[in-house]
Amino acid sequence: EVIAVIDGSPDNSIDIVNEYSKLHSNLVVIDKENGGVSSARNRGIEVAKGDYIMFIDPDDILIQDSLKSVCTSIEEKCIDIAVLRSYSNNKDKEEFAWKHKIETKIISSGIEIYEKGYTRGSIWAVVYSRHFLMSNNLYLPLNVKNSEDSIFFMQCQIAAEKVLFADIKAYSITVSPDSASRNMTQQRLEQWFEALKYIKKIKTDKCNSTIEIVMMDGVNYSTISSITNNAIRVMGWKA
Repeated sequence: EVIAVIDGSPDNSIDIVNEYSKLHSNLVVIDKENGGVSSARNRGIEVAKGDYIMFIDPDDILIQDSLKSVCTSIEEKCIDIAVLRSYSNNKDKEEFAWKHKIETKIISSGIEIYEKGYTRGSIWAVVYSRHFLMSNNLYLPLNVKNSEDSIFFMQCQIAAEKVLFADIKAYSITVSPDSASRNMTQQRLEQWFEALKYIKKIKTDKCNSTIEIVMMDGVNYSTISSITNNAIRVMGWKA
């Protein structure tokens, strides 16, 4: 199943996707008012009917036939999350982690892999059980426009009992100099503080143990670091 969420795009994306939907019965088209990336992904979660969900940014690429290997790898394992290999300009995005922290084909809990030193700030190149997301009420944070991926994945990592690292080259990232994440403005910088508020609320309302608080603190510190680094860029400060 392919779900294309057109989140108020001002170009002719909807026309292009509708033409493809005439050729492919497994393509579901959602045309909605602009609500941001979290709103679009959450809509996809709500509409999905498959056993597993994978998020794909519109400018990235799934490596050919990779999903066949994924399905074979997770079949009958009833995993919550499967982490795959991702690449940018043919370079492994997490080469160090895969060499030093990750054991493939072994199922661990999200907390166990955190204690081994594994975290991530992105949600792509990961397969999520739809039942796992729905039963734990896991959605991306609305009104948070920076660090939303980190917040979502860490919540998933805290809740996951069965995490599998599948050594499958699955996802190719397109790095664009014009992407939203690389074009920081004063307004976008100020929006980042919404992430800090959201993280604080999670720690207060949802964390049930010290290790869960520590895990969310990691996202908090990472967000503060990003705010600081981008503030230097926006303000033109020099060390």
